[in-house]
Amino acid sequence: MNRTKKIAAAAAMTTAIMMGAAAPAATAADAPAAPATVTTTEQEPLLGSALARQVLATPELANQLNAEERAGMQAIADQDGHTRETRSVGGNAAKAAWELIKKAGPGVVNAAKKAAAKGASGLKDWAKGLSWKSPIRWTVGQLPAWALEELIKYILS
Repeated sequence: MNRTKKIAAAAAMTTAIMMGAAAPAATAADAPAAPATVTTTEQEPLLGSALARQVLATPELANQLNAEERAGMQAIADQDGHTRETRSVGGNAAKAAWELIKKAGPGVVNAAKKAAAKGASGLKDWAKGLSWKSPIRWTVGQLPAWALEELIKYILS
């Protein structure tokens, strides 16, 4: 497999992982409304704040929301922290990036460990220093901050 195909495959994998997080939001408009239930405990929203911001920033998705849905989505987007769903998506993206780093060999793994010890900025700087042909550079560069933190946990463990 030549380098161009590897880069394209890495970009497609990153996009697929990130779009996999938005797919439930994209199909939510088509799903029939669930019957309303009354609960006395505070429930965790289905979308994380980062994903809600992404949905609102995507015109194709945001145009499908009515005013009430848009207000609810904006309320979720304004919250801090991440829900269980966004953390698991970030974990999946981080795990895929870690597998890509391990596949590159022990020299790259050791360099990634040294960079991860410096934190998120150190890891991003290390990835930017890789060849523009490297799928690791593009994958790590596309990870959001919370997924990058998950990747650092994988690397340092």
